[in-house]
Amino acid sequence: MFLKEFVFGGTDVVRTITDEDGNPWFVGKDVATILGYSNTAKAIRMHCKAPQHIGVTEMGTLDPQTKIIPERDVYRLIMRSKLPAAEKFEEWIVADCNYKNKGILKGTQIWRQLMLVFP
Repeated sequence: MFLKEFVFGGTDVVRTITDEDGNPWFVGKDVATILGYSNTAKAIRMHCKAPQHIGVTEMGTLDPQTKIIPERDVYRLIMRSKLPAAEKFEEWIVADCNYKNKGILKGTQIWRQLMLVFP
């Protein structure tokens, strides 16, 4: 697993972890905060079907009690958000956040370099 941080809207950080199978997991609190939930723990508990505690990691950068959520739960939080910006966040996740490609954000310098090597 490795941790990758993305920036949404110039200021909001979304941390992701890619598991051994290449599947993205998002830090639930990051997603819920961006989507305007005042009680992020409650939002995750009520709307997410597969949250997991990160547990012990070699990374040492996340608290073991951090809840991570799969992509499908990100969309559940988006659909239930009352924040008008939720649609922009959804578009960003779908169009720009290319986490399937080892968590590298489309349009970044690293992404452009990879596309030269692996078109």
